Amino acid sequence: MNIKGFTLTELILTIAVVGILSSAAVPSFSSYLNKHEANALIISIQREVNLARSTSIHQGQIVTMCGMNKANECVSTWSHGFQSFIDLNNNKKLDSNEQVFSQLVVDSDIVRVKWRVGATAQKRLQWSPTGRTYKSSQPGSFVICPLSYDSGLVPAVITVNAQGRIVTGYDSDGDKRIDNRPSIKVSECS
Repeated sequence: MNIKGFTLTELILTIAVVGILSSAAVPSFSSYLNKHEANALIISIQREVNLARSTSIHQGQIVTMCGMNKANECVSTWSHGFQSFIDLNNNKKLDSNEQVFSQLVVDSDIVRVKWRVGATAQKRLQWSPTGRTYKSSQPGSFVICPLSYDSGLVPAVITVNAQGRIVTGYDSDGDKRIDNRPSIKVSECS
């Protein structure tokens, strides 16, 4: 009688090898997931900018994008997310007669997000009914900073020019400058 199968030693050895290979793959996979989440955030910010601009054109109204506090006032903290609303009286505050038409929640445990004009953090990005950035909002950049470089994430900048067009760049080599536009620095991502 010829019985085929695995011995207990072979089975234990196989399980040990699979365990070792799996433990090596897990950090790589979590880094992949973090990188995917950061890329999804960048795409979401681009989509929100385009939606706000498009809404200002189609509604013929000033649209405000900003981080919000509990009093519905624009604040310079964008890392928890931001909202877009038609600012009927242009007071840069969400009033009871104004409605949020879009909202983006940001995972502040992974990245920090800022809106800046020049080197100064700003509270809001506004769009005029022509689709151009409105007054002091122009032009500017969203700066996306990873909280940990160990995760494989790299700093990114989404620049919005005065005409409302967006350009995205990354600092993949860690020199604190955007790769395809070296004049743009991301020194606040230290």
